[in-house]
Amino acid sequence: MNEKYLDYAGQPQKVISPWRTALYIRLSKEDLEKKNESVSVTNQREILLEYLRQHPDMELHNIYIDDGFTGTDFDRPVWTRLKADIESGFVNCVVVKDLNRFGRNFTVGGDLIDNYFSRKNVRFIVLNNGVDTANDNMNAATRCISIGVTNVINESDSAMTSVSIRGTLNNNHRQGKFIGVFVCYGYRKAPEDNHKLIIDEEAAEVVRSIYKEFISGKSLIGITKELNSLGIPNPTLYKQQKGFNFHSRDGKNDGLWCDRTVRRILQNEMYVGNMVQGKNRTVSDKIHECKAVPKNSWIVVKNTHEPIIDKETFYKAQSLFNKNMRLH
Repeated sequence: MNEKYLDYAGQPQKVISPWRTALYIRLSKEDLEKKNESVSVTNQREILLEYLRQHPDMELHNIYIDDGFTGTDFDRPVWTRLKADIESGFVNCVVVKDLNRFGRNFTVGGDLIDNYFSRKNVRFIVLNNGVDTANDNMNAATRCISIGVTNVINESDSAMTSVSIRGTLNNNHRQGKFIGVFVCYGYRKAPEDNHKLIIDEEAAEVVRSIYKEFISGKSLIGITKELNSLGIPNPTLYKQQKGFNFHSRDGKNDGLWCDRTVRRILQNEMYVGNMVQGKNRTVSDKIHECKAVPKNSWIVVKNTHEPIIDKETFYKAQSLFNKNMRLH
């Protein structure tokens, strides 16, 4: 146990502090968009620190903040660090403002509270829900039911929010509005409306040259080698050079083109002016892995933006792919 002197009620006092306390704060992307001050990082921090000031038997180890992370799973970087500190014995008390700040997953959250914290002798306190696992006055069964019911409500609320957001996105997709962070190479968002696309002429010229070379008989590898020999940055590097916080899927980028990127450009229907979205879908509100959607289920809205490639050229390129010609 740690010992320290505090000026408590105006009198110096020696206080035993067995509770090495972690204050945990979480804010989701939805909270950020709503700009809800009651759940802001600042608000949560002030409430938790005030509680700590009123309990001199608790010693602050650290404040852990997952900013912009959903509560429907516990794959959060700062929560993972907090858990590691519990494993190392640095923390034996966790305090949160309310249960939905801790998490909105009934199964995982309940297991952490009922089993993991108990095995690790970690005290868990939820201020707004009146939960304190060190409170002997609260019957264990009553506490279990209270936490369980609250977790179910929080998870249900998250699921309903997810359904609502997905419905809104699908509706915008069907209206031909662009919904996404980064547009395909050759386009950029219109300054006056981020749901509309306009041509990025510098990149569009490269797209046109790729189609021209392919139609004239050059292979994917041949086009790739030419782009690299000319020193033309690949789409990832180009976007980074233009100031976009863009990263390649594998996290690596040497600025060079590869034949896979060239193929993707040659098969992208967006270049004829059609909005193509809904290619991937999140598994569920709990499992945030993206799964590819079958092509016949993509949402395609025709003639939503100015084409870079005319339809005749585009479909001629597709016919060459179908004949398995000039792919090597």
